[in-house]
Parts: sequence; C-alpha cells; structure tokens
Amino acid sequence: MPIDLSDEIYARAGATILKTADEVFAAADMIVKVRNRKQPKSSALRPGQTLFTICIWRPIRNRPRVSSLPGFTAIAYETVTDSRGGLPLLPR
Repeated sequence: MPIDLSDEIYARAGATILKTADEVFAAADMIVKVRNRKQPKSSALRPGQTLFTICIWRPIRNRPRVSSLPGFTAIAYETVTDSRGGLPLLPR
C-alpha cells in the first residue's frame, strides 16, 4: 500500500530528495528495497554500504557472483528471525 506523501513533506521532515537511483546509491549508507521487481546491479553498490532487501543472490548456488561483490553488507528479510524462530519481516 503506497504511503502517497509528497517529496515536499519528506523534505520538511529533513529528508534529502534525489532524482535518480544512481544518486541514491552514491549517497546512501543503507539501501532498503521493499519490492523485488528490479534488482540493483552489484556495480551500483559500494564497499561499506548495506543492502536490506528480499534475498536476491543465492550464495551457495551462485558462489562466483557473490565472491565478486564489492564488500557491501546484505541483509535479507527472510533471514531475520525473532526469538521463537519466526520471520517477523515477511507478510503473513
């Protein structure tokens, strides 16, 4: 469900509004992706950056690609568990 707030509202709250995905990837320390429609190119990520998203690379099946990534941290929603082993970040 979209939040449907204008850029102006976010700017008044202190957000920096950027025009392109490239600008966002260059400026942000953390990228939070909520949809899995288009995956970021690994070249858009930089060392020290954190990507928080649905799992996009299967490390065991795709070892060559994973080993070529530029040293960023990736956290997949489906790997975050609560104290009972549940998956609190995934829709029910």
